[in-house]
Amino acid sequence: VSKAVDFCTQLLEGLAFAHTRPVTIVHRDINPRNVLVTKEGRVVIIDFGVAKALGRNKMTKTGAAVGTCEYMSPEQVQGEEVSPASDVYAAGIVLYKMLTGIVPFPQQTEGGFRCMRAHVEEEPPPVGEFREGVPAWLLSILTKALAKKPFERFSNGGDMASALQTRAVQRRVVRRRPA
Repeated sequence: VSKAVDFCTQLLEGLAFAHTRPVTIVHRDINPRNVLVTKEGRVVIIDFGVAKALGRNKMTKTGAAVGTCEYMSPEQVQGEEVSPASDVYAAGIVLYKMLTGIVPFPQQTEGGFRCMRAHVEEEPPPVGEFREGVPAWLLSILTKALAKKPFERFSNGGDMASALQTRAVQRRVVRRRPA
């Protein structure tokens, strides 16, 4: 759990950098293949090939779904406008997979229709079905990251990273206190 929190926090900090530039950049394809971990444990985000600079001319046609099916936000699936909250959703799926070993909505067909529909209509299976001992505070953060509506999620990578760091530090401080 602590490694998952560390790696996800680093991922979110990288996204926060892109999300807070003068021209906001949304990656649109956050998934394990686009997140590398160095020997030193540093997380590096790669492949900004389908990234979108908000407020700039569209690089893809209106209504086109761009990204990896299992990690797409509901708004991406529906071909709607993306925002940093779209990357937060994908980072939430990455965290879910780090905690459980599976994605909540696996792609079971070549076209991925069922998977994409699930992102829009279904709630992820509870993490507790696949792994015990995940702290309630982490499940709460994960639930917010995976909210169906972008305005119900963390607004950007920095906000979610801060929530993870704050709760993780509080947890460590509580554990170190004598009983």
